[in-house]
Amino acid sequence: MPTMEEIIGRQQIMLENLNENYSHLLGVMAKVANGEVSPDRLTVDLDELSWKVKSIGTNGGTHGQKG
Repeated sequence: MPTMEEIIGRQQIMLENLNENYSHLLGVMAKVANGEVSPDRLTVDLDELSWKVKSIGTNGGTHGQKG
């Protein structure tokens, strides 16, 4: 059975990862808002904490983040 410190440590890591992922997502959303990225190039799945931005000029290449 994990100790309270181990549980808290795992929760802290999860929160840090969520913070990093959402910060990155907000950056991508800001690029959409200011016109750097077209909204039709962005796919977001909040259930999976993932998003993809389709690259221009490639055969469906994407990049993104998965939490």
